[in-house]
Amino acid sequence: MATFKIIKKKDFVSGTISGTVYTLAHQGRVFNASTLSFEDTDLVATATHLEVKTKIELVPESYTNSLGQLVVGYKLMPKFDLSIASF
Repeated sequence: MATFKIIKKKDFVSGTISGTVYTLAHQGRVFNASTLSFEDTDLVATATHLEVKTKIELVPESYTNSLGQLVVGYKLMPKFDLSIASF
């Protein structure tokens, strides 16, 4: 559904869990995405681009940059169509 340019790719292993964190760009904006947040078939990576094959939403995420400032970044997450009326 959406394609993003890969700026950086970081593979990680934590015990028995492994995954990849991507730093992505799209129309002048930068986002993060983790393979642990998506189903295996939702993300398709090539050498330069990441294609997301599901509906997504942006979730704000605070972090401290290299200057010690608290800034807000955005993380790509799968969209969940839940509302309080569903329950």
